[in-house]
Amino acid sequence: MRPDTFQTISVTESGIAYTGPCAWGGALIGDKDGINNMTVTVYDGITAAGTEIVPTTIFDGTSKGLEGVAENRKIQCTTGIYVLIAGSGTIKVTVRYKPIG
Repeated sequence: MRPDTFQTISVTESGIAYTGPCAWGGALIGDKDGINNMTVTVYDGITAAGTEIVPTTIFDGTSKGLEGVAENRKIQCTTGIYVLIAGSGTIKVTVRYKPIG
């Protein structure tokens, strides 16, 4: 894989998406049941005590599609990416990142 290529990882519950220094490149958020809203917060860190890089946001579950958070500035994360997910139903957050170092 080229060093300037972003990688992706999907999470379906709160937890660490990536551990280590990296550039955060955005996320896609989806709810498959089309009923339940989902609340997502993304942190620079390996816990929810890290620095917020995506403030707590409520995404509309009734759209039955993907919503996203794009980032063209490539936010530098020092210790990793932690995703905090709240809501019910089948929620999936796909994070774009590029390891540094």
